[in-house]
Amino acid sequence: MLWLLFGPCRNRTDLVFMLDDSGSISNADFDKTMEFVKTLTTSEDISVDEGSVNVALCKFANDAGWMDMAKEKFLSDESQIDNVLDNYQRNIGETNTIEALEFVGSEVLKKGRGSHDKTILIFLTDGAATLNGKPQKTSIIESEAAKLKTKGVKIYAVGVGKETVEEQIETIASAPSDKYVRSVDNFDQLEALAKSIGEEICEPNYWLVSILIAIALAFVVLKLFLDWKEASELDTAGEDAPWVAVK
Repeated sequence: MLWLLFGPCRNRTDLVFMLDDSGSISNADFDKTMEFVKTLTTSEDISVDEGSVNVALCKFANDAGWMDMAKEKFLSDESQIDNVLDNYQRNIGETNTIEALEFVGSEVLKKGRGSHDKTILIFLTDGAATLNGKPQKTSIIESEAAKLKTKGVKIYAVGVGKETVEEQIETIASAPSDKYVRSVDNFDQLEALAKSIGEEICEPNYWLVSILIAIALAFVVLKLFLDWKEASELDTAGEDAPWVAVK
């Protein structure tokens, strides 16, 4: 019972990963990015299955898209996630942050479940937003991120390295920034970050405790009432019994 209450998250969460696949990221560091995803989705705090956490794997460089074009959907099994990551072929390019956010809003969200508790986006990048050699406007990035937030999406913005633009990371992330803005110095630090975010994404079902307490209190009250009723009936029976004189 305690495992069901405080074990892996059983909430119906749609978890979206949008991973930077730009040319500034070496193959070795991109492998660490994928390990970040695996570590997070296999965390003891998260349960990936049909009725709980479903995962969407997306990437962006010059453009944005699903990591597996044959599986343009949310995944509900850890083996499916591993298969997509292990077979992904990189599409190295620039850092089209604007299209990445647009893609989540226009394509990914409509693939989510009709009824779920929450949608969380983990947006990971290592540099400034650029396209065709030109920097993208922070105001447009802010606008696209705001559209997602309006739809109820909570966004973790993860910046890796010194080339990230703090203003853009903070613009993408949900509030409060001390929770949703995450910065690490290098890709080696992603594994520890995955464990930290995993603990936050799915909180234990503490609300179930209140139900158990309410049920327990109801039984106590019922027992006290039955005891009182039984005692009252015994008293009444004693008063109604005929009086017999003792000789």
